[in-house]
Amino acid sequence: MEQNGLYDRPDLYDLIAPRDPAMERFYVETARERGGRVLDLACGSGRLTIPLARSGLRVTGGDLSAKMLERARRSAEAQSVQLDLVQLDMRHFDLKGRTFDTIIVAVNSVLHLHSSDDFRGFFQSVARHLSPKGRLVFDAFFPNVAMLSSDPDRRQLVGAIVHDTQAT
Repeated sequence: MEQNGLYDRPDLYDLIAPRDPAMERFYVETARERGGRVLDLACGSGRLTIPLARSGLRVTGGDLSAKMLERARRSAEAQSVQLDLVQLDMRHFDLKGRTFDTIIVAVNSVLHLHSSDDFRGFFQSVARHLSPKGRLVFDAFFPNVAMLSSDPDRRQLVGAIVHDTQAT
Protein backbone atom coordinates (compact mmCIF):
# COMPACT_ATOMS: atom_id res chain seq x y z
CA MET A 1 0.00 0.00 0.00
CA GLU A 2 1.50 3.33 -1.05
CA GLN A 3 1.49 6.13 1.49
CA ASN A 4 1.56 9.79 0.60
CA GLY A 5 2.80 11.20 3.90
CA LEU A 6 5.49 13.81 4.33
CA TYR A 7 7.93 11.15 5.52
CA ASP A 8 7.59 9.43 2.14
CA ARG A 9 8.85 12.64 0.50
CA PRO A 10 12.24 13.46 2.03
CA ASP A 11 12.78 16.15 -0.62
CA LEU A 12 9.74 18.05 0.68
CA TYR A 13 10.51 17.29 4.31
CA ASP A 14 13.98 18.82 3.98
CA LEU A 15 12.42 22.02 2.63
CA ILE A 16 10.17 22.51 5.64
CA ALA A 17 12.74 21.26 8.14
CA PRO A 18 16.05 22.80 7.03
CA ARG A 19 19.42 22.58 8.79
CA ASP A 20 19.68 24.41 12.08
CA PRO A 21 23.33 25.05 13.02
CA ALA A 22 22.42 26.08 16.60
CA MET A 23 20.53 22.81 17.12
CA GLU A 24 23.43 20.87 15.59
CA ARG A 25 25.91 22.53 17.99
CA PHE A 26 23.65 21.84 20.97
CA TYR A 27 23.30 18.13 20.22
CA VAL A 28 26.98 17.66 19.31
CA GLU A 29 28.11 19.34 22.54
CA THR A 30 25.53 17.45 24.60
CA ALA A 31 26.48 14.08 23.09
CA ARG A 32 30.21 14.70 23.67
CA GLU A 33 29.58 15.10 27.42
CA ARG A 34 28.80 11.39 27.83
CA GLY A 35 31.02 9.66 25.29
CA GLY A 36 31.19 8.90 21.62
CA ARG A 37 28.33 6.46 20.92
CA VAL A 38 25.10 8.13 19.82
CA LEU A 39 21.74 6.77 18.73
CA ASP A 40 19.66 9.33 16.83
CA LEU A 41 16.06 8.07 16.85
CA ALA A 42 13.61 9.37 14.24
CA CYS A 43 16.71 10.55 12.38
CA GLY A 44 14.80 11.23 9.17
CA SER A 45 16.96 12.38 6.29
CA GLY A 46 20.01 12.80 8.51
CA ARG A 47 19.93 16.53 9.11
CA LEU A 48 21.22 15.99 12.67
CA THR A 49 22.74 12.52 12.25
CA ILE A 50 25.28 13.68 9.66
CA PRO A 51 26.61 16.65 11.67
CA LEU A 52 26.89 14.40 14.74
CA ALA A 53 28.97 11.90 12.75
CA ARG A 54 31.00 14.65 11.07
CA SER A 55 31.99 15.87 14.55
CA GLY A 56 33.70 12.54 15.26
CA LEU A 57 30.96 10.79 17.21
CA ARG A 58 30.03 7.18 16.38
CA VAL A 59 26.43 7.58 15.26
CA THR A 60 23.63 5.17 14.53
CA GLY A 61 20.53 6.71 13.01
CA GLY A 62 17.21 4.94 13.30
CA ASP A 63 13.96 5.80 11.54
CA LEU A 64 10.68 4.14 10.61
CA SER A 65 10.76 5.47 7.03
CA ALA A 66 12.92 3.59 4.53
CA LYS A 67 12.73 6.58 2.18
CA MET A 68 14.07 8.96 4.80
CA LEU A 69 16.89 6.54 5.61
CA GLU A 70 17.78 6.24 1.93
CA ARG A 71 18.00 10.03 1.68
CA ALA A 72 20.23 10.09 4.79
CA ARG A 73 22.43 7.38 3.28
CA ARG A 74 22.84 9.29 0.01
CA SER A 75 23.54 12.58 1.82
CA ALA A 76 26.13 10.96 4.08
CA GLU A 77 27.87 9.32 1.12
CA ALA A 78 27.94 12.61 -0.78
CA GLN A 79 29.66 14.21 2.23
CA SER A 80 31.98 11.21 2.88
CA VAL A 81 30.42 10.69 6.32
CA GLN A 82 30.22 7.21 7.87
CA LEU A 83 26.79 6.40 9.30
CA ASP A 84 25.13 3.28 10.58
CA LEU A 85 21.47 3.56 9.56
CA VAL A 86 18.77 1.18 10.78
CA GLN A 87 15.09 0.99 10.00
CA LEU A 88 13.26 0.76 13.33
CA ASP A 89 10.20 1.83 15.25
CA MET A 90 11.22 3.92 18.26
CA ARG A 91 8.29 2.49 20.21
CA HIS A 92 9.83 -0.98 20.17
CA PHE A 93 13.36 -1.68 18.97
CA ASP A 94 16.18 -4.08 19.72
CA LEU A 95 19.70 -3.45 18.45
CA LYS A 96 21.05 -6.75 19.76
CA GLY A 97 22.64 -5.59 22.99
CA ARG A 98 24.24 -2.44 21.60
CA THR A 99 24.38 0.46 24.05
CA PHE A 100 24.84 4.19 23.53
CA ASP A 101 26.17 7.03 25.65
CA THR A 102 23.51 9.39 24.31
CA ILE A 103 20.17 8.66 22.71
CA ILE A 104 18.65 11.62 20.92
CA VAL A 105 15.08 12.23 19.77
CA ALA A 106 15.22 15.70 18.23
CA VAL A 107 12.88 18.14 16.53
CA ASN A 108 9.60 17.22 18.24
CA SER A 109 9.86 13.59 17.15
CA VAL A 110 8.95 12.39 20.63
CA LEU A 111 5.50 13.88 19.92
CA HIS A 112 4.88 10.97 17.52
CA LEU A 113 4.32 8.91 20.65
CA HIS A 114 0.63 9.17 21.50
CA SER A 115 -0.49 6.40 23.81
CA SER A 116 0.71 5.09 27.16
CA ASP A 117 1.76 1.91 25.33
CA ASP A 118 3.81 3.98 22.85
CA PHE A 119 5.64 5.73 25.69
CA ARG A 120 6.10 2.55 27.69
CA GLY A 121 7.63 0.72 24.73
CA PHE A 122 9.80 3.72 23.88
CA PHE A 123 11.19 4.12 27.40
CA GLN A 124 11.76 0.36 27.77
CA SER A 125 13.62 0.24 24.46
CA VAL A 126 15.69 3.31 25.34
CA ALA A 127 16.53 1.89 28.79
CA ARG A 128 17.85 -1.34 27.20
CA HIS A 129 20.14 0.66 24.92
CA LEU A 130 21.61 3.28 27.26
CA SER A 131 25.08 2.70 28.67
CA PRO A 132 25.27 2.83 32.50
CA LYS A 133 25.96 6.58 32.53
CA GLY A 134 24.13 7.30 29.30
CA ARG A 135 21.27 9.70 28.88
CA LEU A 136 18.23 10.33 26.74
CA VAL A 137 17.99 13.84 25.28
CA PHE A 138 14.96 15.14 23.42
CA ASP A 139 13.20 18.36 22.62
CA ALA A 140 9.54 19.18 22.16
CA PHE A 141 7.83 22.32 20.92
CA PHE A 142 5.18 23.91 23.08
CA PRO A 143 3.17 26.57 21.25
CA ASN A 144 3.02 30.11 22.56
CA VAL A 145 -0.15 31.70 23.93
CA ALA A 146 -0.76 33.75 20.78
CA MET A 147 -0.75 30.60 18.68
CA LEU A 148 -3.05 28.77 21.08
CA SER A 149 -5.52 31.66 21.19
CA SER A 150 -5.80 32.07 17.41
CA ASP A 151 -9.10 31.30 15.70
CA PRO A 152 -9.19 27.50 15.18
CA ASP A 153 -11.49 27.93 12.15
CA ARG A 154 -9.07 30.23 10.36
CA ARG A 155 -5.87 28.95 8.79
CA GLN A 156 -2.71 30.81 9.69
CA LEU A 157 0.17 31.21 7.27
CA VAL A 158 3.32 29.98 8.96
CA GLY A 159 5.58 30.04 5.93
CA ALA A 160 5.76 29.42 2.20
CA ILE A 161 8.00 26.93 0.43
CA VAL A 162 8.40 26.29 -3.29
CA HIS A 163 9.70 22.91 -4.38
CA ASP A 164 11.94 22.87 -7.48
CA THR A 165 9.58 20.61 -9.40
CA GLN A 166 6.56 22.72 -8.46
CA ALA A 167 7.96 26.12 -9.42
CA THR A 168 6.56 27.69 -12.57
